[in-house]
Amino acid sequence: TKVGNTFLRDINCDISVITKNPARVNTSFLKTGARVNLFVKNKLFEPQIEGKIDFTSGTLVFPYKSLNISKGSIYFLPHQSQDPLIELIAKIHSQTTSTYIGART
Repeated sequence: TKVGNTFLRDINCDISVITKNPARVNTSFLKTGARVNLFVKNKLFEPQIEGKIDFTSGTLVFPYKSLNISKGSIYFLPHQSQDPLIELIAKIHSQTTSTYIGART
């Protein structure tokens, strides 16, 4: 009903998501631990996310060679939560060299 839809649309959020120990992230592309410190505010259907996720270590999995994550973070900035800042440093290690790769978006 319209009354129910209006009710849900007007609900405000004030949610904190904080991990005491690193959460395990295990996908086909990413295997890592993550410390989460996020806050969800604003309306239920227009959430604003603030805070960050830090990767503790892990691997980016590619078909031919995996990258070891040295450092990584995702920053959710106020009024920009749909386009977070991603910072990542990873390395490829072989018997003769170590190559570091950094990315920031």
